[in-house]
Formats: sequence, C-alpha cells, structure tokens
Amino acid sequence: MNASSKNPGIAILLSFFFAGLGQLYNEQILKGLLIALVYLLLWIIAIGRFLFGDLMFRPEGMSEGIEYGLIAFFCIPAVLIGSMIDAKRTAQKINDQAN
Repeated sequence: MNASSKNPGIAILLSFFFAGLGQLYNEQILKGLLIALVYLLLWIIAIGRFLFGDLMFRPEGMSEGIEYGLIAFFCIPAVLIGSMIDAKRTAQKINDQAN
C-alpha cells in the first residue's frame, strides 16, 4: 500500500465503533462530521426520550401518536450500517484511483 491508499477493513471498523469515523479516516472531513453529528443526535433523542419521557421532544399540542425516541432508536442502526458501507466503498474507490 502506498501513502494515499486506504484499508477498507479499517474504514469499516472505525465506522462500526462510531458512525462517521470511517469517513474521517478516508479524509472526507465534512461528510464524516455530518454523519457523526446525525448519529450523536439520534442517540441523544433516543436516550432522552427514555430517560425523560413526555418532557422531551414533543411539540406542544401534539398527540401521543409518534414516539420520537423509538423512531430515533430504530434509525441508529441504519446510520451506522450506512456509514460502514460508505466508508468501505470510498476506501476501495480511493485505492482504485491510486492504482
């Protein structure tokens, strides 16, 4: 591997530990920061909903139909898996362009 190549396995592993880290490894700074921010906000919403119940994330006058915390909780794996797939594909693309 030369200096500009990226290891797809490392990119996947970094994104597995925290969404967006694989993008940062691939030097996609803005994309990595945005993914990490979305991932972090989803965790805050999900945990906040379960800790504080009805006090958080319910606009005034809204019925109990939508549970933001539950929706956020189920979106977390999608963001994580999407980040891992993108990190791997980007690392492979970087390697293909380097060769």
